[in-house]
Amino acid sequence: DLSRVVGSRGIAQTDVDGAQAGAVYVAGESWSAQADDKIPAGSPIVVVAREGLHLKVTKASKTDSV
Repeated sequence: DLSRVVGSRGIAQTDVDGAQAGAVYVAGESWSAQADDKIPAGSPIVVVAREGLHLKVTKASKTDSV
């Protein structure tokens, strides 16, 4: 069930922002993703929505575990 990826944590594999899709690694798979704010490669992320095969992500806070 792909909807279960929402709320999952992962890692930004490339820079991710709203202007251009980046890549994130979540639940054992690479996904195309966008974010409202720039997230540098290597940063922890949280999935906030799934739109088709693309994810909307935010940068995870320091208290979130990946």
